[in-house]
Amino acid sequence: MIKALQKLAYGLWRRLQPAGSRLVSTRVPMSRDAADTSVRATLHPAVVLGARLSNNFRAGVPPGPVREWLRELLQLAMARAFFLAIVVALLARPSVVPAGVEGFPFADETLNYSVNSPIGISLGKIQMSASRWDTRGWALKFSLDASLPHFPIIDRFNTYTDPEQCTIRFDRNSEHGARKADEVTYIDRGRNLAIRATRNGGGLTEIPVGLCPYDGLAFLYHLRRELGQGRMPPNDVVLAGGVYRISMVYAGEKPLMRDKQKVLTDQVNCAIRGPKSEVHLEILFARDAARTPLVVRCPFSLGTFSLELVR
Repeated sequence: MIKALQKLAYGLWRRLQPAGSRLVSTRVPMSRDAADTSVRATLHPAVVLGARLSNNFRAGVPPGPVREWLRELLQLAMARAFFLAIVVALLARPSVVPAGVEGFPFADETLNYSVNSPIGISLGKIQMSASRWDTRGWALKFSLDASLPHFPIIDRFNTYTDPEQCTIRFDRNSEHGARKADEVTYIDRGRNLAIRATRNGGGLTEIPVGLCPYDGLAFLYHLRRELGQGRMPPNDVVLAGGVYRISMVYAGEKPLMRDKQKVLTDQVNCAIRGPKSEVHLEILFARDAARTPLVVRCPFSLGTFSLELVR
């Protein structure tokens, strides 16, 4: 350790010397005290400190400069550790949401929609809600009731996602006339499989999925979050009982009349293709922080059905 300190001190002194300068040893007869004083006057303070440390260590005396150096080093280390703890604490805190910002993904929300026929008659209602699910993500719910006399049309979807909006579990319960469906889909991340189980004695179906699979409801909220960050997500595959491919095109800015006022929206056109069906949607998103869906239009041969947000 003594030699290391001496080498360190000598190296520091060498770096601080002007370029081209060298110590020249000249033997001049003089006393030991005079020689020691003369040499110290020509040496850099770092070399003198190294020599003193060496002598103190050899004599077994606790060197004062070392204690001061260690004290300063300890204080510096504690200051750095305190600063690092503050930085980590700030990074670990959740994002601060500006006052007045509501809706997903900033806060829990519940949205109600009216299902309208092509001639403007209300056919039913839809409710969508998003709430924090423990600390792992979101619990999303979708309920539709557009029943006709003696012909029920009821859908209930429950989705649980992780913080990245990837589906963990998807429950689907539907009743369309005499046709009923009651199933649950689990995502096996280890095997990259979606395992769909039909209740009441049904079988199991394994569907290959990617690293971050979405069901239809989770993808809608994923789309909203991406739009809020100023980008469109790529086309993808979604789960909704079966496998559906969704293609999206940003159609640009669209005006919309709401409460006798014209508001600007962003329109996204979606094409959803399944094994036996294909559906086209026009979704108008508000330009708020949550990118709230205001209107969803679904054109058919008989006319355009729509969902309109009810405040």
